[in-house]
Amino acid sequence: MTMNRPHAVLAAAFLAAVAGSASAQNALLSNQSADPSVAPLSTGATAANGATAPAGTLWSELQSDAGAANATGGLAVHGAGSGGAFRLADNFTIPAAWHIDHVKLYAYQPGAAANPFASVTLRIWTGRPGDAGSTVVWGDTSTNRLASVSATNLYRVFNSAAAPAPMAPDTSKPIWELNVSTALVQLQPGTYWLDWQIVPANTALEVFAPTVTKAGLRTVAGANARQFGPSGWADALDAGKPASAADVNVELPFVLMGYPGQPPCSSDYNGDGDHGTDQDIEAFFACIGGTCCPACGPSDYNSDGDAGTDQDIEAFFRVLGGNPC
Repeated sequence: MTMNRPHAVLAAAFLAAVAGSASAQNALLSNQSADPSVAPLSTGATAANGATAPAGTLWSELQSDAGAANATGGLAVHGAGSGGAFRLADNFTIPAAWHIDHVKLYAYQPGAAANPFASVTLRIWTGRPGDAGSTVVWGDTSTNRLASVSATNLYRVFNSAAAPAPMAPDTSKPIWELNVSTALVQLQPGTYWLDWQIVPANTALEVFAPTVTKAGLRTVAGANARQFGPSGWADALDAGKPASAADVNVELPFVLMGYPGQPPCSSDYNGDGDHGTDQDIEAFFACIGGTCCPACGPSDYNSDGDAGTDQDIEAFFRVLGGNPC
């Protein structure tokens, strides 16, 4: 590629001087968590009754609050099994244009010691699922978007101290993290709803999604998750125990992974809609120098795990020249 002299000088300077290390993928948002990379599920290594989790693991224990405890370990989200097929939904708000690469979802199947999941379907809505006027803007109910499954080293357990009928914690319900591809879908600022279903390898069995769990709280402010079942969409509730406990709305944990600006290897580096311009080049060098615009791509331009390297600069100019990254 031919470049004009100022850009050639900039490139030479950075090739000689700039290096760094960072992950190209960003944890953009974790629902109801202050840390965008951590799902709000762990309640620690010690249960309410004093039982200690196995070494290297933690409990995710249903909580009690003001004399009542949660009673629902998880919400049905399976595509088959007893009681029909189910889907779950919850909302999120983003402050700027984001490219979402994948979503981390959380689920368990009682008794499953190895990955029990076969597929996941996912949709993104504007508007609450089930409401008139709500629209699916991405995804469908047929495409399997499950990319990988990994153990969280968390065990879902019922409250071990709250009356009536406290339950000793055990390891029968390990929680799994499911990475679900969203193919770098670009979303503009606003509020959206995720809607998903998980199909197990053994379709005669059920799958449950644990709800957001925070110490000492049965629910959280603004909880509004939804569940689709035989009667359609309805609010997801925890009835609580004892029987006199009030029903509470619940939330679902999920983590959005992606890029707050342009994804790797984009020729529209500054996100202004024009590709390969002087402004893209200036924004690129500013970013790998430490000052990234909100809509800019990552400084790890080629997504190899190292940011601002010679390889990123070389890849950037290859792309601007019309070649593969």
